[in-house]
Amino acid sequence: MVGYKNEKYSNIGYFPAKLDDILNYIPARLGGILTVLTSFLYRNQGFNYKNSYLTMLNDARKCPSPNSGFTMAAVAGALDISLTKKECL
Repeated sequence: MVGYKNEKYSNIGYFPAKLDDILNYIPARLGGILTVLTSFLYRNQGFNYKNSYLTMLNDARKCPSPNSGFTMAAVAGALDISLTKKECL
């Protein structure tokens, strides 16, 4: 598992992990915004677009990865649920 933060892969995984962070910087944020927009379109089916947006703004940066929290937080807010990732606590 290249890119994981452990002793075995720390030397070989640093560059691929950073490259992945750079290449997915914009797509991760677009994914979060599109999730908020989609929850707005489906608000009649019970999705909460306001909470989706606010949760994304408040919680997206709590994960150590610069990208993983955006879609996770937007989906959690849209569904009014709490999603947790071990590394984001």
